Amino acid sequence: MVTAGDYVVDEEEELIEGLSWSAYRRVATFITIPATTENKYRMRLVPIDPEELEGLITVDRRDAAASSNL
Repeated sequence: MVTAGDYVVDEEEELIEGLSWSAYRRVATFITIPATTENKYRMRLVPIDPEELEGLITVDRRDAAASSNL
């Protein structure tokens, strides 16, 4: 578990060959966990499920909108 905050999300994609235009498909999604004293000063790339991430972002936006209406 990581604390709330801003994180870098990186998607690894590969070219789909055999098409008459450039198209890519996602093969992996990672979140960058910055180095801290708790993790021995090591930055980490942690694989994440992009659909789960999108769901969490949706919940976060909904909660932020609800709290701003108070």
